[in-house]
Amino acid sequence: MKLTNEAKIGILVMSVLIILAVLTWRTGRYSFVPDGYMIKVNFLDVQGLSKNAPVTLNGLEEGRVKDIKVVYSDVPQIELTLWLKSEAKIPQNAKAFIRTMGFMGEKFVAIEMKDSQAGFLAPGATIAGEAPASIEKLLGEGLVIAENLKIISGEIKDHLKNNHDEIDTMISNLSVTSKNLNSITTNVNERLAVNSKYIDEMIGNFNSTSSNLEEMSYDLKLNPWKLLYKEKTVKKAPKKAPKKASPQ
Repeated sequence: MKLTNEAKIGILVMSVLIILAVLTWRTGRYSFVPDGYMIKVNFLDVQGLSKNAPVTLNGLEEGRVKDIKVVYSDVPQIELTLWLKSEAKIPQNAKAFIRTMGFMGEKFVAIEMKDSQAGFLAPGATIAGEAPASIEKLLGEGLVIAENLKIISGEIKDHLKNNHDEIDTMISNLSVTSKNLNSITTNVNERLAVNSKYIDEMIGNFNSTSSNLEEMSYDLKLNPWKLLYKEKTVKKAPKKAPKKASPQ
């Protein structure tokens, strides 16, 4: 019996489906997902982070965000379930942050590790995430600072306007003082120029005196007995008065 083209196509499709079914059954017990473990991180605000966002350890991508959910308690928090590679080890003192990647603004979880002296986190452990900086909060604080600067600027302007005469007087006095100081400096320079010879002699005498004192100190150090030695003074005999001539 001769098969039609439709029958041949049907047999081919059935054969492919049977082969796919057999392959699926044989590989069903094998997993192509790499080995890893889960940890949890709690944030107050995740800033638009989504599932499957990257997880980096000191800048190296080592996992993904597996799940995101809200945990309702006294302070509601966002709980992230992070999948990490089996070879990735997280110290217990590690900190988690929400960062922005590239110009597109893609969010990811950045874990910063410093040291491992306290040991490593076990699978299923929970750590607290650091609160990300809010752009709206920063902008609000910037507006407050700008408003305060505006108020301070207005107050300074009012003070300058109210004390206009006093400021002019102060500036005038400063100008006069500056001229007087300049005159004094000129006079001092002239006196130094005129008396430079005497100043040099005075400095030379001072240096000579200092040198003599140093020599005397050195001599007394070598011959301390000179401090106790008193030079004997020779008493001079009084001069005899000339004899008066006897009258003839």
